[in-house]
Amino acid sequence: MRYNRQTPAETGACLTHQSERETDMRDHKLKHLQNIGKKFNNLTVLDVIHGMLFSDKITRFYYICLCDCGNKKTIRADSVRLSSTRSCGCLWLNNHRNKTHGGSHGIGIMAEYKVWTSMKMRCSNPKFTGYKNYGGRGISFCERWKLFENFIADMGRRPSDQHSIDRIDNDGNYEPSNCRWATRQIQNNNTRRQKT
Repeated sequence: MRYNRQTPAETGACLTHQSERETDMRDHKLKHLQNIGKKFNNLTVLDVIHGMLFSDKITRFYYICLCDCGNKKTIRADSVRLSSTRSCGCLWLNNHRNKTHGGSHGIGIMAEYKVWTSMKMRCSNPKFTGYKNYGGRGISFCERWKLFENFIADMGRRPSDQHSIDRIDNDGNYEPSNCRWATRQIQNNNTRRQKT
């Protein structure tokens, strides 16, 4: 069996390149660590994570944040720094609630927010109940629906508390073209139809 041997010069170049990448990564992480304790809009950075989370395909930096409302949430660092995400989601809910008459609309929106959160968790968190039937099967949610504002804009409010989110194609992803609000009976009929 033949082995391709690197010359001392090639080996040295590889080690130098690896060392430079490690140095760049340390410098990059240090910049993020310096944001611990800083506040961006409604979010205060508590800690920094580097890894591959949610449905991302590459490793990124994430901030563990404490929102003004008291909720903790892990959010992409660039989204926090660039103000793409300004709260845990409560800011949008409060603004929307203030634009409506009475409190019932706010309660309804909160129900949709729980649906959205559960959808993301069962697609991206292996520890979440039911993950094996969703993320474990390759089911994911579209890039647009990473923001609740986009999800509720596309789906609208549930027609009733008997409706939940349903994928028309049971093997398809969560995205506007494949999702609807449906009752349990309709969902069961859809599942049986696809099995036959």
